[in-house]
Amino acid sequence: MAAPVGSHCPLCHVAMREKFRGIAAEETGETFQVDECPQCGLGQTRPVPADLTPYYDAGYYGKRHGPTGRICNRRRLGFVRHWAGPGMGRSLLDFGCGEGDFLRAARTQGWNGCGVERSRAASEPGDLTVVASLDELGDRTRFDCATFWHVLEHLNDPVGTLDALRDHLEPDGLVLAAVPNFGSWQAQVTGASWLPLDIPRHLFHFTAHAIVKLFAASGFQVDHIAYGEWEYDVIGWSQSLLNRGLGGRNEFFKIVSGRPNSGSLPRKAFQVVAGLGISLLTAGPAWGESRLGRGGTLIAVARPVKTWASGHA
Repeated sequence: MAAPVGSHCPLCHVAMREKFRGIAAEETGETFQVDECPQCGLGQTRPVPADLTPYYDAGYYGKRHGPTGRICNRRRLGFVRHWAGPGMGRSLLDFGCGEGDFLRAARTQGWNGCGVERSRAASEPGDLTVVASLDELGDRTRFDCATFWHVLEHLNDPVGTLDALRDHLEPDGLVLAAVPNFGSWQAQVTGASWLPLDIPRHLFHFTAHAIVKLFAASGFQVDHIAYGEWEYDVIGWSQSLLNRGLGGRNEFFKIVSGRPNSGSLPRKAFQVVAGLGISLLTAGPAWGESRLGRGGTLIAVARPVKTWASGHA
């Protein structure tokens, strides 16, 4: 385990305070804590593992969205169409593209897509272009739109990644980024049991204030923040409440997303029944909180600051 990297907020440069401690990682049993910035509310997982590979085993990848994948892609393409306009042969970069489902859906809307995925073994590029990092794109590769669907929270250096992305965006390019909302009501109610903490894969935990500061530190202006990805927010409520009430290891979430689950058959059955019941009860509140700007997911829309000089922050 690597030593903690300082104790100051990378965005506000003030001392962070302990928020949660003793959160055990399922894969190794190691314990972590989450520190919080008193100014922007950014959360940071500590210590950062020297090697994150064991936490991204084969069970993590696969069809991440389960039966809601098409709904998710349709909603996200709606965001792209609303803010970036129609594809019409323009180029799109999907950072953390996974199996490439979103890229394939974007292609049906006229986008020429390219993906970045840290584990090529987990992706199914087929007829898609997928690289392991931005460095592989070449200096002249430019995109009209870049998407980060629940990716920024996984990065060791999100400021540096966004700063590097600027060299691969057209001057009027657009970035869309969805992250779990650390300032949401569900995060506050369920605390360390909140499913989207996903320790230690999620190295950062963003509030709306923090995501604006993150983009500003990377040379971007946030034009808009939307709240809520409904199926994410519903499972966020139901699994987090199950975790808090029953303990366990996100069994319901694993079952519905098709991930490996070693629990007994009776326990799995109970988790499914309880999870579906709680999901029905929280579906309305999940929709309502997103309308009030406190949903479990936030989606930032950002554009490069034209006068920005790299390394300015």
